[in-house]
Amino acid sequence: MGEIVNLAAYKTWAGITTSTDDTRLQVLLDSAHAAVRRYCGRDLSNGFEAATRTEDYTVDSYEMQLNEFPLTSITSITPFNLDNTLGNAIDSTDYYAELDSGIVRWNGAQNNRVFIDTYHNTGVISNWDWRPSFQRVRVVYVTGAPPADLKTAIFRMVDGLYASIRKDNGIASQSLGSWSVTYASPQIAAQANADLLDPFCSARVNG
Repeated sequence: MGEIVNLAAYKTWAGITTSTDDTRLQVLLDSAHAAVRRYCGRDLSNGFEAATRTEDYTVDSYEMQLNEFPLTSITSITPFNLDNTLGNAIDSTDYYAELDSGIVRWNGAQNNRVFIDTYHNTGVISNWDWRPSFQRVRVVYVTGAPPADLKTAIFRMVDGLYASIRKDNGIASQSLGSWSVTYASPQIAAQANADLLDPFCSARVNG
């Protein structure tokens, strides 16, 4: 499994200078990575990482949601033939991609239907946009490095996991002199994690 953030980065975030809990922290980081990728529907091995990806899609729509984003670029989109061989790549000028969201759309084209204006006795070309469906295609594309706020979300998830294993689960808060800490309930912690991760989950558009 690849890493969005590594142990050294987390220890810097948390201000941890010893190696006493390194093994435990790595387990928590691995768990947080898996949870983030699963919740957001990403590749469990390298989701959110910079990589060149080759994926097949079947989409009965003029727009297509790629599994991973943000994007750096699209190398090619190639339709399958009926015999399952690859055809010719679609010209890159025929579609455009939203790099941040990973949504790819066909460019619109006039349907060129002519309607007769009987009052003026003239022909009028329809301006209604027509776009084909992607159907079954192979997409080769490049994703960029994970955004900084996603790393922060993982840091905060590990903060919560680390705090939870260092306390008695039956204790809601602890204090010693002027120092005190209140532990969030599992329900509150789960909702907080969801709030952090929802911006990185795609609104599926594939038909």
